[in-house]
Amino acid sequence: MPKLIPTLTPKGFVSSIADKADTAMLNFYLSQYSQTNIHRGVRRPLAYLVQQFGSDGKAITDALDLELTSYLNNLFDYAEVDVDWTEEGKGIKLQLNVMIRDGDNEHSLGHVISTDNSKIIDIIDVNNTGSVLRRNPAINIS
Repeated sequence: MPKLIPTLTPKGFVSSIADKADTAMLNFYLSQYSQTNIHRGVRRPLAYLVQQFGSDGKAITDALDLELTSYLNNLFDYAEVDVDWTEEGKGIKLQLNVMIRDGDNEHSLGHVISTDNSKIIDIIDVNNTGSVLRRNPAINIS
């Protein structure tokens, strides 16, 4: 039986693979390290990783790959995460490609995360052709 993911929206618990993937990624991006006592030190969300590793692209990609793969494998039957990075001034640009399998369903997604001086500046949702689907400059997790 597929796992459900709770939300605080009118959707309630989401069950479709696309909704679950979006909700899981949103939770990973917006959660704070100190939000939980149960998982303290076990789950390190994106803001914490960017704060800890700053502009060290190799360290942040290794940590992001490990954390996100572990997190998604708890929610889905299988998850594969590929993270690439490039330097941009005082920050880095992270390219995430994620493939998720839940039962017989597969879903892939891509995000580009821009950081500057150990702060998240932008998260962009990218489709299969590389076009921007959603851009949220309001996300500034300091």
